[in-house]
Amino acid sequence: PTSPEAENKSTMKWLVCAAALCARGGSALTAPPPPPTPDLPITFSAGFSDNSVLQRHDTLGAKVYGFAPTAGEVTVTVTGPQTYTVQAVVTPWDSSGFHPATPAEPLHGQFVWVATLKPTPAASGAEYTIEASDGVANHTATIRNVVYGDVFFCSGQSNMALSIYYTFSSDLLKKEVQSGKYSQVRHFMFGSMSAHYEATTPQWTTAYNSVTPSDSTSFVWHALAKSTAIPSRNQSNNQLSPYAQFSATCLYFGVELADKRAELGKDAEVPIGLIQSAIGGSQIESWMDNTTLTECTNESLSGGAIPQDSGALYYGMVAPFQNYSVAGWLWYQGENNVYGDPGNSLRKEGYGCELPAMVKSWRAGWWASDTALFGVATLAAGGSEGNGHHMAGIRWSETTNFGVLPSPALPLSFLAQVYDLPDPWASMGDQPGAGDPNHCTLPPYGPNCSAWDPAEWSPGVQAYAPQIRLNSPSGVPGSNFMGGIHPRLKRPVGARLASAAVAQMYPTLGLAVSGPTISGCQLGSDTLTLRFNSTLLGKDTIMVQKFETNMSKWSGVDSSGLMVCAAVPSGGGTNVSCDKKCAESGHCCLGLESCNQQPSCSQGCALAGATSSLEECQAVCRKMPAHCTYTQGNLSLGMCAGCCSWTPSNPAPPGYSPYSTCSPMSPDECEDGCAYAHGAPAKPLFPEVNATTCGCQTWASVPCDGGVEGGVDQWPCDGVLQSGEFWYCEDGPGWKPPMKLRKRGRELARQRSLAIQRGLEVPQAPQNPYEAIWTAAAVVAVKGSDNSVAVDLSGLAPNARVLSVRYGWPLGDQGDTCCPEATVTGATQERVAPCVPASCPLLTKTAQLPANPFFATVVEGTGKCSCEAPQVCNA
Repeated sequence: PTSPEAENKSTMKWLVCAAALCARGGSALTAPPPPPTPDLPITFSAGFSDNSVLQRHDTLGAKVYGFAPTAGEVTVTVTGPQTYTVQAVVTPWDSSGFHPATPAEPLHGQFVWVATLKPTPAASGAEYTIEASDGVANHTATIRNVVYGDVFFCSGQSNMALSIYYTFSSDLLKKEVQSGKYSQVRHFMFGSMSAHYEATTPQWTTAYNSVTPSDSTSFVWHALAKSTAIPSRNQSNNQLSPYAQFSATCLYFGVELADKRAELGKDAEVPIGLIQSAIGGSQIESWMDNTTLTECTNESLSGGAIPQDSGALYYGMVAPFQNYSVAGWLWYQGENNVYGDPGNSLRKEGYGCELPAMVKSWRAGWWASDTALFGVATLAAGGSEGNGHHMAGIRWSETTNFGVLPSPALPLSFLAQVYDLPDPWASMGDQPGAGDPNHCTLPPYGPNCSAWDPAEWSPGVQAYAPQIRLNSPSGVPGSNFMGGIHPRLKRPVGARLASAAVAQMYPTLGLAVSGPTISGCQLGSDTLTLRFNSTLLGKDTIMVQKFETNMSKWSGVDSSGLMVCAAVPSGGGTNVSCDKKCAESGHCCLGLESCNQQPSCSQGCALAGATSSLEECQAVCRKMPAHCTYTQGNLSLGMCAGCCSWTPSNPAPPGYSPYSTCSPMSPDECEDGCAYAHGAPAKPLFPEVNATTCGCQTWASVPCDGGVEGGVDQWPCDGVLQSGEFWYCEDGPGWKPPMKLRKRGRELARQRSLAIQRGLEVPQAPQNPYEAIWTAAAVVAVKGSDNSVAVDLSGLAPNARVLSVRYGWPLGDQGDTCCPEATVTGATQERVAPCVPASCPLLTKTAQLPANPFFATVVEGTGKCSCEAPQVCNA
C-alpha cells in the first residue's frame, strides 16, 4: 500500500474499524461511544516503547497508535534528523471481544488514536523521540531512542516460543554480543505460555504488554547489547532475563541476518527489530480469523493450549500489530496440527490450504509493503507428537504442496527446512532427563560412546560440535532440555532462514533461494539421475555427503535419506524361488504374528504345492478363517508358522534390517504366493496410480456408486478384492479421488466400524503391499554442471522395477532422521552416538541448505518422475 489511494483506504479503515469495530468476522459498532475518562493518561499500544524499531521505507510511513482518555485531538511530534508534527485520527474503542480465558485488560483510555508518520529510511546512528499529546497538562506519552530499520514479526507455537535459554548457543551468543557484535539488533516480546491474550474480535490496539507511565520497564523493546548484560536467570526470583526468555529462532534469525548482510556488504548497519508473538501448543486455526478459516476443509480441530477453531490468537495477538509496519514475518508451527489432515492447497484441504490462506489474510490487513517476505521453518525431527506418519505430509504442506517456497500459492516467501536438525541426544533415550545411563551426554564418557569426529560433519554445523558435546545450554550441564520435540540446536535454523531471506532481499547476487529442489529424474539401467532446479540454486552448487545405506547397520527400517521402492517381477519357478519372491516383495518370510492373522505370501507358496490349480489355491486363501488351521479337501493351511526371525542360518535379504518384524498379512498376499508358485504374475492389489505410492499408511476406499448412495458403476471398482469398493491412499502420498467420493467413503468407513462393533463381517482395508520393499540408495556423484546427481541402483534385485523414490520423507517416527543407526543397539549397547545434525546426503555447497523433501513415482515406459499435484517434477 504505497499509493495515496492506499493511504486513504487505511485511514478509512481506522475511522470505521479502529478499535475492532469492524473487521474480518466483526461488525460495526452500534452502541453509543464510551464516556471520556479524563483522569487516565494517553498511552501507546503494545509494541511501542523506548528503543522501538520502526519499519524503514521510502514511500510508506510507519504508524504509531495507542489509547486516549477523550475524543479530543491528539498531536504526535517527531524529533530527530527530521522534526515534524502530525494529527492523529481518534475513534472510540470497543470494549467487547476478549475471550473469557483472558485476564482483564490493564486500565486505559476509552478512545484510540493512530498517526501515520513520514516515510523514513534507515540511517546509521539516527534516533528519534516520538511524543503523543492531547493538549492537556501531563497528558503526554513519549518514546525515545527510536530507530528505523527492518522489523520482523515472529509467530507460531512452542518451537518459535522456545526461549534462547534452552538452546546450545545461548551463552556463546551472549559473549559475541558483549564483544561488540550485533549492536543493531533489538527485540520485543508479546505474551508467553503463561500470558497469552485471546479475543473474539480483532483488538487493533491493546494495553496488554504495553508501557504505562507507572511501569516503564516490563514490556519494552530491548537493545541486545543491554539485555545480554543481565544474568540469564535471576537467582532471587528464578526469573529469566529479557534476553534469556526471548524466542531462540527469532533472535538467531536476527543475528544471522546481520552477519549475512555484513558478509555481502548490504545494509550492514541497518537496525533489526524482532517482535515475538508465539504460543506453545497452539494450532494454526487459532492464528486465522474466522472468515479465512472457512476457506479450507478438513482443518485440524483437536484442542491445544488455547481454544481451537476460534481465531482467538489472531484476534488477540496478531491484530494488535497489523498496523505496525514490518519487513516480514517468520512462522514456526505445525506440531499441534500433525495429527490432522496434512491436506493440499490445490484441493483446499487441511494445512496445505490453511497456511497460504492465513498468510494471504495477514497480508491483506497488515500495514506493510507489498514486497514484505514471509518465512517458514518446517517441522524438526522429533516433533510428531506420536504421529510420525504425518510428518512428511505436514512438511510438504508447509511448502503449500509445491515442494519449495516461494510457490504460486505463497509468493514472496522463503523456507528453512529443519527435518535434519533433531536434538542430537533425543533419539537415544540417553538425554540427562533419562539419567544418562550410557554416560554419553556428560563427562566422564562411558565405554560404549562413539568416537567424536566433527571433522566428518557437514561444514555448516561443525562449529556447533563443541556445544553439543558439552551439552550445557546456558551454562547448566545436561539440563535446560524441553524434550525431543524442542531441539536445542536452534542457531542453524536461524541461519537457514536468514540465508533464504537475503537471497530474495538481494536477488541480483545469485544466492541460493532454497536447498536442492527436485525438478525431474531419469531412470537408467543401474542408476537413477535426479535433476534439481537450477534457478533456485542460483550460483550455488549441490554437495553430496556420505550416508550409511547398509540397512543391516540401522536400528530401524526407515530413514530420511534417499529411499527407493522397487518391485521384483513375478515368474515361474519352484517353491524355493516362490519363498524368495515373497521375501523380496516385502512379505513376511515365514508366517504370521499370531494365530488370529490372515495367511501370508509364504503360506500361499506352501499351499500351492498341494493344489491342482492356481484358482483353487487362491480360493483357499480368500476363505481362510481367523483360527489356527484350515482344511479343505486335501489342503491344510497352518496359521502358527511364526514371524520373521533373521539369524546367521537365515540371514536377512539384501537391504533388510536385522530388526525387521512381521506386519499383519492379508488374504491377497497369500494369493500372491499362489501366483508366484504357479509361475503366474501376481495380481496387483491396487490400480497403478496407487501401487506406485509405496508409502501409504492408511488405505481408504470410495464406493462404486460415484459418491451417490444407490448409484451403480459410477466409479471403477477393485477387481481383485471383489469388495465392491475402490481402494486409494488416504493417509500418505499419491492420488486422491474427488472430495465427493472421499466424503462418501468416510461415511462407509463409519458404517463399517459400527458393523464390526456388532460382530458383523465386513470388507477390510488391505495392507500396503509395497511398504516393506524400500531400500536405502546411495547418491554416488554430482553429474557435471547441470545440477543433477546419480543414484546407484546396482544393489537392487535383478530386473527389479523402480516404482518410487523419496527423500527427507519418513513413513513414520522411526525414519524421521538421517542418522538411523544413532541409537543403543542390542544388549551390548554398541557405540552409542548422538544424531549428527545436518547429516542427510544432499545440500547446497555454499549456503549449506538441505534439499527439499520429495516423493516421486517413476513412470513406467518413460522412466521420468511424477510428483503429486500441484508439485511438478517431470522435467
